[in-house]
Amino acid sequence: SEFLDFVKLYPNIKVRADITQDLSDFDITETDVALDYFPPKDKDNVVIKTQKVTFGLFASLKYIEEFGCPTDLADLYAHHRLCLKTGQQTKIPCVKELTDHMQHIAFSSDSEMVFRTAMKNGLGIGLCPVAYGLGNLVRLDNLNFEDDIDIYLFAHKNTKDIPRIRVFINYIKN
Repeated sequence: SEFLDFVKLYPNIKVRADITQDLSDFDITETDVALDYFPPKDKDNVVIKTQKVTFGLFASLKYIEEFGCPTDLADLYAHHRLCLKTGQQTKIPCVKELTDHMQHIAFSSDSEMVFRTAMKNGLGIGLCPVAYGLGNLVRLDNLNFEDDIDIYLFAHKNTKDIPRIRVFINYIKN
């Protein structure tokens, strides 16, 4: 939905979004712009912007009705179910802390859509960007478990200044 304005402003620019667990999966000659939890390793990519995104723990009302709300982190770790978005983000310290301490990982997926659907359907508690948590998920802010995670926007040095790509970069950056 965030790209609707972009499409209206630039109807002739085609945006292709590919999701991968590891940017090394990409053929770098086919990738102009990327977002990742880690800075680029390839010397042909340059960081355009780094932004901190606050992540917190969320559950659906359906989960809370079925399993209750954890009272603290010890209760979460021992008695509750985790929904885990797998991939590179499992190397982020706060995610690793969750996976190291949770007694029951109820569900995991490398698909953001499947992960969020599982959470919405009450399969477990998950770590999500605070901005995503609006709607049918409840933020469990009583647990004091949140972290600001760097998200890197970077681009291929040879294509970043092509006008259609620069327009896209500037739109995302802003």
